[in-house]
Amino acid sequence: MGEPLVWSSLEGQRPRGPWLWSRAVDTAVVGSGASLAFAAVAVVASAVSWRTGDWLIIAFMHLGIAVNYPHYAATYHLIVRERHLKRRSFHILLASLPVVALLAVLGAVYEHTWLVLLLRVYLTWSPYHYAKQHFGIACMYAGRNRTPLAQTEKRLLVAAFVLQAAFMMIVINASTLDPSAGGSGVLLLEAILPSWTYGVAVACSVVGLGLFAEVCRRHRARTGAWPMRTVLLLFLVNLVWLVVPNVWLPGQAGPWVGPRIAVWVPVAVPFFHCVQYLAVSGHRERLSGPVRPIVLMAGLMVLGYTMFEVTAQGLHHGLGLPLPHALFLMSSLINVHHFWLDGIVWRSPRPAQKPAQPSAAERGLVGSPR
Repeated sequence: MGEPLVWSSLEGQRPRGPWLWSRAVDTAVVGSGASLAFAAVAVVASAVSWRTGDWLIIAFMHLGIAVNYPHYAATYHLIVRERHLKRRSFHILLASLPVVALLAVLGAVYEHTWLVLLLRVYLTWSPYHYAKQHFGIACMYAGRNRTPLAQTEKRLLVAAFVLQAAFMMIVINASTLDPSAGGSGVLLLEAILPSWTYGVAVACSVVGLGLFAEVCRRHRARTGAWPMRTVLLLFLVNLVWLVVPNVWLPGQAGPWVGPRIAVWVPVAVPFFHCVQYLAVSGHRERLSGPVRPIVLMAGLMVLGYTMFEVTAQGLHHGLGLPLPHALFLMSSLINVHHFWLDGIVWRSPRPAQKPAQPSAAERGLVGSPR
């Protein structure tokens, strides 16, 4: 019989280079270069055939079980796995679970108030979550490449990433949204910001671009070289996914992309975000011991499916909440909980805690895939 697939432990080892897995894998998956290649092909395909959007939605909805669901479960698994190293995170998880359960019940009973509120919080927080993950990974690579960013550069860089997210956060709330895949009309979120706030969104993006240029200038003046190419790639990915699809053309009160593209972007962005997260969290798993990836992913798939699908069925059959609304409720609630916990799990330890150990940047833990 063959030996089971095992990722060897990296515990106690210093990084041998900037890459978590390899240059190609990191560039495509963690740097999310593959998402840009996909976008280029998908945009052309959408222009050629109107059925492309339908096919992509079906594909991403199925891939969500194998990728998106495990990505959420990975956060909880990391907290439990590292409970002896980070007891505070573990205690926060345990204390927050009853609150999540209570909010699920309230969302089912007071559907028209809590469901809409949670869904809006989830959709508004998502761009910020994506941007902070891109920023955290950029800092990680800079550290592992032995060209860490100075503190001022980090502050400017996080502002540059988050301001691109602010663009999308404003646009989301200045538009009437149908968050369901394919636009089923099951639930609509009305615009709560006036259309003139789009100008504020544009200003945020422009300022963010200027701050990123300043980071590059400062880094080159200090080190004699531009920031690592993966850092540049991550900022480009952040811009392409959060800003480009949401640009309004003059005279229009909505994104420039037509329905053929707009229909698949909301499911494509989370997918690539989740792939990126799993690649980084999989590396982190190896820092505390060997990992059997097949067993790990199978467990995360089961846990993720239970969190979303089984609980939604319970709300549907137990409290009479329509199933589409139950799925929206659990998706919003789990995402908000995940966003909050992620900021705790990936927070860098203080350097003074373990002065004799490799820095967090060298170990690949700096920044937050949050």
